[in-house]
Amino acid sequence: MAQFTLPLRTFSTVAGVSGILLASRPLRLDAPTPSPSPLASGSSSSRRLSIYPEPEPEIVLVETHTELERQIGSVRVKATGVYNNAQVQVQSAISKWIGVEEAVEHRVKSIIPKDEAFTPGILYIGVAALAGSIFARSRTLPVRVLLPPTLFILAFPQFLPKTSANLRGYFGSLEDTYTPSIAAQHDALKKSLHDAFVQAWKSYEKASSSTKEGVQSTLTKVEEWSGLKLGADEKGKRDSSSP
Repeated sequence: MAQFTLPLRTFSTVAGVSGILLASRPLRLDAPTPSPSPLASGSSSSRRLSIYPEPEPEIVLVETHTELERQIGSVRVKATGVYNNAQVQVQSAISKWIGVEEAVEHRVKSIIPKDEAFTPGILYIGVAALAGSIFARSRTLPVRVLLPPTLFILAFPQFLPKTSANLRGYFGSLEDTYTPSIAAQHDALKKSLHDAFVQAWKSYEKASSSTKEGVQSTLTKVEEWSGLKLGADEKGKRDSSSP
């Protein structure tokens, strides 16, 4: 127990040395301020307020649509496209129809001449066709079917000759344009018919002349045999009957 106790003199000596050390080094209560780092100085300078007013930030509105709005918009676009296509097709059909009407009107005016009375002529042609149907009423079926149009076709060039000629020219031009082979066959057929008609007419004239010559020679022989002037009497009758 005696070995762990220090003498009082020793303790007072240590306390005195500690007080001297503390007195020789002054105690400073204010801690030194650390020097600011460059990063800190930069951030503080960027936070300084400017003397000029800052520009107002631009406000951007972003339009957003729901799924229902997108579906409705898609259906509306498709419906508008279908409507526009239908309108274009209808307008095209109307334009074509107007063109057809103008072409038909121009063609009719070119076929019907202005110097030919159309109304009475077409009435006479209709009467001829109606008469054919009346005449063929008690006949066989082919006659009832063929007689009215035949009389119509035969009466057309008689009452409307210029219109009939224009129609033949128009149908001939259509035939030459669309069916040239058939047109060539028709031309050959018309030429053959024309040649046959001319030959038949020449044969008729020749036969008529031969008949007149035979009759005249017979009359001359009868006059010589009987002494009668048959040829002179016939000639006198013809002269008296003529104005």
